[in-house]
Amino acid sequence: MSNKARSFFLTASILFLGSTPAFGQAEDSYDVRALRLESHWGRFQIVRGADGPIVGTAGVFRTADVEKIVAGSARAETEAKIFKASHRSGAIASTLGVLTFAGGLIASTNNSNSAATPILMIGGLGGVVWGARRLDSAYSSLSRAVWWYNRDIRN
Repeated sequence: MSNKARSFFLTASILFLGSTPAFGQAEDSYDVRALRLESHWGRFQIVRGADGPIVGTAGVFRTADVEKIVAGSARAETEAKIFKASHRSGAIASTLGVLTFAGGLIASTNNSNSAATPILMIGGLGGVVWGARRLDSAYSSLSRAVWWYNRDIRN
């Protein structure tokens, strides 16, 4: 191989290796911007990056504005809207179900022979089950919103 060819390959490899940090920076920006979910006793934390800050939480009674967190990804925003609607209805139904069941339980301990007691208890359990299913669906939508967001920032 001639000296010119060696010089060319040496220069090309230096330029190529010199541009490697740009690839690393792109990966670092993804690593910093990507979202992940952590679960803590029925509450989800939305964390940005590997060691980043908590940008939102989602629990039974309180949630972050996920639409703002995943802004910029249309599919993620759609899933965030589904999460918001499902979460609200699930939390309300579960709460009302627990209260209705408790009312039926209290009525049954008062030695009253009321026909409404089993209806309250069955209706309350139905509300709890339906609400739990809605909450499960909501958390699935939250997971999909995070996935779509991460996919779209990667591309």
